[in-house]
Amino acid sequence: MSIREERKLVEVVDSERQSGSKSRTFFTIDNKLVYLPFCSDFGPLHIGCVYKFNVALSQKIEDCKKMGQACVLYTSDEPRQRTNSATLLGCFLVLHLVILAASCPVSHHN
Repeated sequence: MSIREERKLVEVVDSERQSGSKSRTFFTIDNKLVYLPFCSDFGPLHIGCVYKFNVALSQKIEDCKKMGQACVLYTSDEPRQRTNSATLLGCFLVLHLVILAASCPVSHHN
């Protein structure tokens, strides 16, 4: 699921709260893992952030499994934060879950 507008994300979270069903846990790393630029670049985040993200996401997934919930990572619509979040999630898939590009259903070849 992709929600590109913060307003829609707030609606989804509020709807979950009002219905009383907690089928999903939402979390973000936007303000926790901050990139310190060398010049005018914006990332991706360094290897220390990759490690911290892997540990945090592993723990979050484990907690969600115990509660029978889905784990939802969200980020702002700011392009730099979206890029860094996507990069960190990709690193998690490769490093922690050992998912290879060749096993993905989407072709990355022209």
